[in-house]
Amino acid sequence: MVTLEGETQGKGYWMMASRICVFALAVSAAWLVSNAAAASAADPGRSPADSRMPLAEVARTNCPQGLERYVPGEYYYCVGVRDLAGRKFARAREMLDDAARWGNKRAQFLLGIGYFKGDSGQPNRPLGLAYLQLASERDTPFYLAVYRSAESQASVQEQAQARHLLEAMMPVYGDATAARRAERHYRHARSDLTGQEGFDEKVCIDGITGGKVPPLHPLKDKTITVLCPTAQPVDQVLVKLDRYADHLLEGWVGRVTVGDVQPVTAPGK
Repeated sequence: MVTLEGETQGKGYWMMASRICVFALAVSAAWLVSNAAAASAADPGRSPADSRMPLAEVARTNCPQGLERYVPGEYYYCVGVRDLAGRKFARAREMLDDAARWGNKRAQFLLGIGYFKGDSGQPNRPLGLAYLQLASERDTPFYLAVYRSAESQASVQEQAQARHLLEAMMPVYGDATAARRAERHYRHARSDLTGQEGFDEKVCIDGITGGKVPPLHPLKDKTITVLCPTAQPVDQVLVKLDRYADHLLEGWVGRVTVGDVQPVTAPGK
């Protein structure tokens, strides 16, 4: 049995949702500790009871669709976790795989657990090992501990198959490709917001600045306060989006840090 001594995931709802779904998968995995232990290790200042969100509630999560434009790896992970909690396993695997291709290590970890233990079908231990090793690429202690435990349970043949799979998967899922792609995508999408005349203008993004908005992302025009009463200044929205990007790329040593928000002076001013 592996003792989970720490979980260095970022803050926010997705950390809690991930922890809940890890626990749901771990019910059938004797080598994972209980939800209470995992919760207290992940967030020492939080009572384990506070983290036991019912899976039915997770299955009703409203994932912010506007996030897909900016940090798709976080959006697809949210949908994957939601579907996993709702026992929609085929769609959950698809969404988690999409997130994994954007460098989401939590998605890679959940896929690894699922394939290794066969929680939603026949086990595929070599594929599970490959995903778990990808998840531990940033040397997160929690993921490393689980990967090493799984590896110790695998046969020599399974370990060899996992290495072969990892060699083929690394150019797609590894940080050198996936995380760099996610960072480049975010910086480009972010520049669409920062390239405005001034940060006092407001923007409306579905699920980020409020609830459902008209089908325009981002919505920005003279009538925005009528069409979207929850519109927020660009600089405030950027702070929120940066947090999602930080969560996705946490621990990646190759990351280029995005600078502080700076107002842009309109020509002639």
